[in-house]
Amino acid sequence: LIKKMDTIDKSYQRVRTDLAAAEQGLSHASSSLTEIKAMAIAMATDTVSDTDRDATAQTIQGFMDQLINTANRQQEDGRHLFSGIAEGQAPYTIVGAFPNTTVSYNGSISSRRVEVAPGVKVDATVTGSQSFGANGEVFQTVSDLITALDSNNDAGIQASLNALDDQMESVVVNLAALGTRIRALDETNQITEDLKIQYMLSKADVEEVDVTAEITRFTTAETSLQAVIEVSRRMMSNSLASFLR
Repeated sequence: LIKKMDTIDKSYQRVRTDLAAAEQGLSHASSSLTEIKAMAIAMATDTVSDTDRDATAQTIQGFMDQLINTANRQQEDGRHLFSGIAEGQAPYTIVGAFPNTTVSYNGSISSRRVEVAPGVKVDATVTGSQSFGANGEVFQTVSDLITALDSNNDAGIQASLNALDDQMESVVVNLAALGTRIRALDETNQITEDLKIQYMLSKADVEEVDVTAEITRFTTAETSLQAVIEVSRRMMSNSLASFLR
């Protein structure tokens, strides 16, 4: 049971690391969308020039690239965080060129299940649909905004504002759900750790000696040995004295 607990703990550590990295990625995505929304608001007026909108479109394209890099993030062993069970491949690819790009999802719609406590399994991976929309709506919204800015489309820019609000809310909800998974995982692990301690104590009762009793026995034996040594020393001294006389 203790060996099983050790194996489960390794699984927990790996899942915890992956989910924490995914949480960090979604938090970064949320911040990026907030900045994109601020730039979109600034461009949604009649006072800005075509040149300003073109420059902003280029800037937002940079944020788009960052979002894609976040969504395609890999762990040190090469696994992709947001691919679900298809961890060996990047979940998102960009189709087309600036300013008309779309994003396709290559990951799975299901997550890998891992045992993190005796009899308890959790989703150990995160899918793109759980993070950036079932069909990559987060990326599509940003892409539509870039196209609208580049083409100086006032109506398209205004429509993107509402769409950005929806996607920002979606990312926040997904981020909160991921945080809840992590907290539940930590609570489960604490119960597992307590259970492991109980197993170790039970093992100690069976295999280990009573230290207090052994110390007492050893002290008594040591005292007896010292007494024997002292008696032997005196007898040897007396025998030597008799021989010399």
